[in-house]
Amino acid sequence: MSVTAEYIFLRQALGLDLKAEAAAYCRYLLSQQNSDGSWGLAPEYPGDVSTSTEAYLALKILGTSPHIPVMQRARAFMLKSGGIARVRVFTRIFLATFGLFPWRAVPELPVELMLLSSICPINIYKFASWARGTIAPLLIICHHQPVYSLPNGKSASNDYLDELWLDCTNKNVPYGLPLWELMSQREFAGLAFGVLDIRLPGRCVDRMRKTVLQELAVTAPKGAKMPFLSEGDVVVAWWVRTMTKALKPAPDRTIMVMNVFNVWNLFAEWFPNGAAGLIGISFFYSYTLLVARNILQDISLNYVASTNRKALVEHRTKQQVEAMTAIQRGNFMRAAPMVGDSKMLFMAATNQHKARYLETDWSEAVIAPGVPLSGRPHALGRPSYINDIEYCRGYPTRNIVRIIGKDAAGDWHLFAWPVIHQELMDLIETEMRN
Repeated sequence: MSVTAEYIFLRQALGLDLKAEAAAYCRYLLSQQNSDGSWGLAPEYPGDVSTSTEAYLALKILGTSPHIPVMQRARAFMLKSGGIARVRVFTRIFLATFGLFPWRAVPELPVELMLLSSICPINIYKFASWARGTIAPLLIICHHQPVYSLPNGKSASNDYLDELWLDCTNKNVPYGLPLWELMSQREFAGLAFGVLDIRLPGRCVDRMRKTVLQELAVTAPKGAKMPFLSEGDVVVAWWVRTMTKALKPAPDRTIMVMNVFNVWNLFAEWFPNGAAGLIGISFFYSYTLLVARNILQDISLNYVASTNRKALVEHRTKQQVEAMTAIQRGNFMRAAPMVGDSKMLFMAATNQHKARYLETDWSEAVIAPGVPLSGRPHALGRPSYINDIEYCRGYPTRNIVRIIGKDAAGDWHLFAWPVIHQELMDLIETEMRN
């Protein structure tokens, strides 16, 4: 939906005619509107303040009256969600090109980035290929800071969307808290999350795992062997519950969690020791089918963690991998899902912890130590941070968690949708109270 709205912005900026197809665009945009007046990031998804702002502006450019019920509902949702001040960076840039958001409130993207050599820590070549194609034009736009006309005229302080501001007299709203303010408020977590991946404290994982194991012990038959449950099982379970709370699916909706596992041990004849070198993919998938209602009620994470582990054990056999591969080979991308139902919500967890990135020894490449060894948990030449870049087609990247691994301090590093920050803060606060 947002691409359609942004195409309308482009035509408006270029002065191209919109009247001929205005009715068709309006019908499509309104067909994607949620019952609460919002527009989501994808069909049937909860309302998003940025997407809703773009849809509202596009409809207004096309001549839709802001006084009709559908627009009034959209306005009510926007104001309830914090208004235009809460939109994402891309939306800020779109709005700034029409004078609806001050350019000084848009995060700076210096065009000089293009001049930085590839040997610099930050340069255009450090970004993924798809990101470079986005960053390059944005650098030019943000450098020139153009302002284009809207139906009500051209102005660097246009009031065309003032009804979507909580306070239209102060539009110079920073995208995030200034560095000095974060430090003065001792908001070190907010400061860290602005520049680092998501770090889940190891003590929180230990406590959650202990709780799950205690509950399993209580419910297990007398004399039965305690099931195995890894730290990774608990991390994935916590992430699944957090994402389900954030996405708010229908209570009876099926949630499919896809995990990956190593197949080297299953096909020893393919990977003989010392016989050859392999560069390639050697993992397969494990699917866990859950119900949204049960996930949200799973306070201890017992349901999600144990169900996920059980599915992994069942799928990690040579016969299962061969059977699923045969189905995929003749069915790939041409049929409904092989498991679950057609309306299920897909999530994926990549357990890159198995690669042991944070245990890689680069000591031979160290010229001189930086931070004294006494002031850090990781050894000389061992990475303290891993930057992960992934390109995806066919599914939203927000539904994916990349478990980078466990560092020397025992904390877990994840790359995941920022919505889990608040859940992480709640988890840490609970840990501190206990």
